[in-house]
Amino acid sequence: AMAAAHRPRRAGRPFALAGASGALAVAAGEFVTENDLDVRAEAKLREQSRFVQLCVRSEGALTGRNRSAVLAGRIKRITDNLDAERDRAIDFFSAENDLDQGAVDQLRRTPDDILAAVIEEGPVVGGRNPSAMIISRIKR
Repeated sequence: AMAAAHRPRRAGRPFALAGASGALAVAAGEFVTENDLDVRAEAKLREQSRFVQLCVRSEGALTGRNRSAVLAGRIKRITDNLDAERDRAIDFFSAENDLDQGAVDQLRRTPDDILAAVIEEGPVVGGRNPSAMIISRIKR
C-alpha cells in the first residue's frame, strides 16, 4: 500500500501562482479568509516557512468538510517531500520563464525563503533576457 505522503498530486494542478491575468495568488491572510480556516489552522499555516506557505497556496482552495484537516494534510505532504516540492516549483517556474541552465542552477542553490520571494514576484515580463532578470531577483 502506498503511504499517504507519497500520493501523486492531483492531475491538472501544476505549480502556478500566476493565473491567466498574471495576478499573483492570494497572500496567506487572504488564503485563510477564503478557506474559512479557524485560528489554530491559521497558526499552523503561518508557522511554516515562506516556501511551504507558497506551496500550500499554489495548490489552490482547500476542499472538503474539514478544511483545517485538509490543510494539515497538505502541509504534512509538502514538508515530508520538500526536495520534490522544490524541484517541482523550480521546474515549473523555469519553464514558464524560459530560463537558461545557469539561471536554473542558481535557483537550485537559492535558500527556500529567497526562492519563494523570487517565485512570488511572478513571471518575468518585458525583458529580453529573463534568465538575467531572475538572477537579479535572487541577488536582491
